[in-house]
Amino acid sequence: MATEQGNRPLAEYLAVGAAIGGVVAYSLLQAMLVPVLPSLREKFGVTTSDVAWILTGFLLSSAVSTPVVGRLGDIRGLKRMYLFALACLAAGALIAACAPTLAVSVAGRILQGVGGGIIPLAYGILRAILPSHRLPAMIGVVGGVAGMGNATGTVLAGPILQYLGYAWLFLIPALLCVISGIVVAIVVPSIRAKSDTKINVAAAVLLAGWLSTALIVLGQGSSWGWTSRTTILLRC
Repeated sequence: MATEQGNRPLAEYLAVGAAIGGVVAYSLLQAMLVPVLPSLREKFGVTTSDVAWILTGFLLSSAVSTPVVGRLGDIRGLKRMYLFALACLAAGALIAACAPTLAVSVAGRILQGVGGGIIPLAYGILRAILPSHRLPAMIGVVGGVAGMGNATGTVLAGPILQYLGYAWLFLIPALLCVISGIVVAIVVPSIRAKSDTKINVAAAVLLAGWLSTALIVLGQGSSWGWTSRTTILLRC
């Protein structure tokens, strides 16, 4: 009995660490590409507005996927969807790391954005496995780590690009995803779905359309012109 009680906190720490690892991977993928866009523009031989799709594609996919994947976690199971989000992050990172063209890199970034649901899913897993008195502190830790991951990614992007190369901007987060996925698969117990209702497909499509047009206008409005026909149509 004593051994079981002693092992339980260790399992909880491993689960929390794995959840934090996935959040860090997502935060790094979100932040590390921002300061190196000029280098990527030269690498792919494209214009500034074209290379901006590396960020826009990720943000579009993430904005749409975060609420949808988070909701699917309640319906299909938090652990299952968390592993799915990690798989999307890792696969998208590998595609972007090996991308020979901008189009392939943007496709990888869009797949990475599907993993945006990892943050609400991580909160859900913590809520399910931690005792109530420890939950507020751990949620605060995860939120703080997400912010630190963004700040650290911005700082590390330049040295990684200079000394390790473009591919490692994605391979490092992909490695974190793999480690986090292995630990979650082993340590985190299966968490029963909270809801047996189906996702509202029409609402999801409308949400995706609204978020996509809003972000496209914000990302491309300066190059298209804020009063151009395309911009006005998307705004309407």
